[in-house]
This record gives sequence, structure tokens and C-alpha cells, in this order.
Amino acid sequence: MEYYAKSVGKCLSKDRVDRIVENTISLINEYDENGYYELICKLKTYLKNIDIKLSDKEQKTLAAHTQEILACAEKFFDIYGTYFTDKEKYLITKACEWHDVGKVNLVFQSIVNPNIHLASDVAQIPHGFLSALSVSKKKICAEMMGNNLELLKDDFRILVSAIYYHHDRDDVYTNNYIEKYAEKWYKSKVSEYLSDEEFKFMRTNRNKLLFSDAPDVRRSSLEIPEDIWCEYMLVKGMLNKFDWTVSSGYEEAELGVDIFEKKLCKNIETKMQGSLRPAQKYMKANSDKNVVMIAPTGSGKTEAALLWLNGDKGFYTLPLRVSANAIYERIKYKYEFENTAILHSNSLSYYSRSNSDTIGDQQKRYERAKLLAYPLTVCTVDQLLKFVYKFPGTEVFAATLKYSKLIIDEIQAYSPKIVAALIYGLKEINMMGGKFAIITATFPPVMSHFMKGHGLLEDRDYVYQDFSACARNDRHRIKMVNGDLDIDKIVEEGQQKKVLVICNTVTKAQKLYMDIIGSGMCCDLLHSRYINRHRRIVECKYMD
Repeated sequence: MEYYAKSVGKCLSKDRVDRIVENTISLINEYDENGYYELICKLKTYLKNIDIKLSDKEQKTLAAHTQEILACAEKFFDIYGTYFTDKEKYLITKACEWHDVGKVNLVFQSIVNPNIHLASDVAQIPHGFLSALSVSKKKICAEMMGNNLELLKDDFRILVSAIYYHHDRDDVYTNNYIEKYAEKWYKSKVSEYLSDEEFKFMRTNRNKLLFSDAPDVRRSSLEIPEDIWCEYMLVKGMLNKFDWTVSSGYEEAELGVDIFEKKLCKNIETKMQGSLRPAQKYMKANSDKNVVMIAPTGSGKTEAALLWLNGDKGFYTLPLRVSANAIYERIKYKYEFENTAILHSNSLSYYSRSNSDTIGDQQKRYERAKLLAYPLTVCTVDQLLKFVYKFPGTEVFAATLKYSKLIIDEIQAYSPKIVAALIYGLKEINMMGGKFAIITATFPPVMSHFMKGHGLLEDRDYVYQDFSACARNDRHRIKMVNGDLDIDKIVEEGQQKKVLVICNTVTKAQKLYMDIIGSGMCCDLLHSRYINRHRRIVECKYMD
């Protein structure tokens, strides 16, 4: 019997595609091009790239799907294997090998296999539960001994828990119900699939789970030690990463790896003509350490942080989306590092601004960014630190940060709640073996106090350096004005230096702009009412 991993891919019929094309053209003709230029451009691009081919994909077998995930894991470890212990690699690989075995149960197969029909509508037990109860501790132990590895009690608990919960499903089943279900729909099929006549269904594996809300599962402890939880996040997170990658149609979990070529570092040093500032030299020299660095505006913090990456996979986090957008543009265009991703709550819209990518390419870039596949991702901190709250499905973020470097820019701009989550997250990242760098113009002493309280000690867990003395006092001069602004004074100073005028309303900014233009002085205007296309024109003028 052939076992399948999922239903055959569905696609739109040719008639349905024709109707979509017809409706899109009608929509384009309905809108005025001057007033809806961006929308019409996107609709026209959509028409050019719409895929009218009928799907010719064959249904994916369970064996093929599993082999693809194992191949994805193997390719990954060929690059990042040194970041993991042999035991960690073994447990992750075993989780990949066993996580979908439960899909061979007849109830699941009746859904994905058109040749199987059940006489009655049977409620399906999640396949992850069945998969975890199919793993033999005795066989795993023997296999690990053959690889000179020792299987500890917590190692097996981590493995079965990662498989059991690789999908977030409610566990409302009693042991007796699972046993009866397996006897009727599963045991004979899994024995056939594994070619193992002596297969034993390990219902008692439920008692070895790290946590459970099932009605009759014994708990050995209500508290999970932090080191055990971090190891669980690693195994489950990497399983999810490989599974989601393959399920999305990709072969490799990482793309554009920069470890060997170090293209970004080379491009930065070329642009700077080898003349690095003190903060940049320091970060480059300490690329193998966690760092807390205070550096004033104008000291080259951004380049210092990027040099600290030294080609490793990195995440550059900032408090605001607009700041993330600016850094993303700077890295991608000024330093010509194409394999950079942007990830925040509005990043899909940001990708859609690209004139060089088709709609399909824009969607793929966004999808790969969500899969954390790029060698460098610029993002807001909320996109990464979900795992500190231990929400199911967020383990992939912690697992990815194990072999990555995390840059936190301007930590003083965050609220106390976010700082608390951030410090706790840094503790777990450090425990898992990842690296972090806090680069900031202001580092309140209370930060180091709370870091110490969470076991992050200076000179043991991170190095600290203050470059405040390197500040240039004449970089910016700020003047606050109450009442009406002196247009003549602004124009006079604008002829000798750069002047930025910030108003507290859009209307006032627009009036001031017209007054300055009326005086014969050139200037630019930027406010929240700009559409993306016009905002991008203004922002690009000041990107350097």
C-alpha cells in the first residue's frame, strides 16, 4: 500500500483563471491611473505573471516527504554542523525521521488517499501523537550507543515531546482511547510501513512527555528546568524549520550563506577604504564574543555591528519599523548585500515596492523571510522574541538564534516590558550557544543590573566597551521654537548647511514647505500622508 503525506495539490481551472484575468482588466479600466497609479501598476504586473498552467504535480508520498526533510537537514548540517553537538544533531535528525510516521493511520490516509474510503466518519487522533508513541527508547538507546552517544532520560523526553507537539493540537484523549484507535487504524499499517513485524506501540511514552494537559497522563514534575527547555526548543524548533521549509516547496533551509565568502564585511571595508573607526575596530576584533557597546551617533555603530557578524547568520533588530526599513535599504543598496531580508508587521507591503521583482518573487522573498532563511534579516524585536513566552510554535526562533548572531540597536528606546522579555531572551540565547551584541548610544545602568540578575555577567558572558568619549559635539544642533518660525532665518541657514525642520502637524509642515519654496529655496517635504511610491523617492535621496 502507498502512504501519502498530504492531499494532491489543488489549482484553479483554466476557465476560473480566465475569469480572474477578465475581472482584473475590468478593475484596471475602472480606476483613474493618475489617482491610483500604484494599484494599477500592481494589477498590471499581476496580469503579466499570473500562472495559467494546470498543476501537474504528483501526490507526495510519506516516504518521499520524509526523505526531503532529512536531505534538507543534511544540507543544513553540512554548513552549520559545527554549531551543534553530535547528540543535538542526532536528536534533531531522529525527530525529522519519525515526526510524520503517525500519518500512516487509515483515518488520515482516507483523507489524503482517494483510493481509501472508510464506512464511518471517524475522529482522527493527531498524527504527531501517534508518531511519538511509535518511537522505541530501547532502539534509540542502542543506536546512540553505536554512535558513541549516551541517551539520558531527559534526551528521550525531549525527543518524544518535540515529535508529539510538532503541531499545536489539543490533547483530550485518554490512554484507553488512543490504544483502541491504534489497534483498529494504526498498528498493522505502521508495522507494514516500517517493515518491522515486531513493532510495538509505546503508549507509555506519553508519561515521558515534558508537559501534557491530557486527562490521564502522569507528570513527574510541574517545572521544567531551563536547560532542558532550551534543548527542547532546539530540537522542536529545528524540526519545524526543516518541515516548514520542505512543505513550502524549498530544498534548503538557508540561502545565500555568507560564512565563507564574508561578502558583506568585504563590501563595508571597501566602501570605507579600510579606514575603520575605533568602535568598528573593536567590534571586528570581538566577533567571537557577546558584546555590549556604547557608541554615540556618528561613530559608525551600524557598520560596527555588521562587521561583528563576520559573515555569520544575523538578525539586526530595531525598535521602529521606519528605522528597520532605513537600515535594510542601507545594507542592501549601499553595501550591495542582496541577500538581506526585512521582517516586521508591514514587511509584505514593503517588498511590494520593489520594481525589479514580480509579484511571485515578492511573495517568495516574504515567505523565505518568515522562514528565517536569509543570512541577514533586519527586523523589529517582536518578530524574534516570541519564544520567551513559551507559546507553542515559537521554538523555531530560539533554535535559529542558536547558530546566529543577534544585534540589538538602541535598547534604551524599548518599554520596560519589552526590555524584560529581551533580557530573558538573551539569557536563553546565551544558554543555547547563540551570540548577541547590544549597540546603543545610551545604556542605563539598570540594564546591567537586571542582566546580572538573570546570570549575564560582564567579562564572563559578554564584554563591555564605552566609546562615549569619541562623540563629536558638533554633529547636530537642536533648537526648539514656540510660536511662528522665522522663514528668512531658515532659508539663510539652509544656504550654508543642512537644516531639518520638524513640525507637530502635517498641515503646518505643508504650509512651511510652500513658504520656503516661495522664497526661492529648494527643500523636500515628508509626512505621513505620502503614498509609498512618493515616500520612497524622498527617502532614497537621503539614504547615504
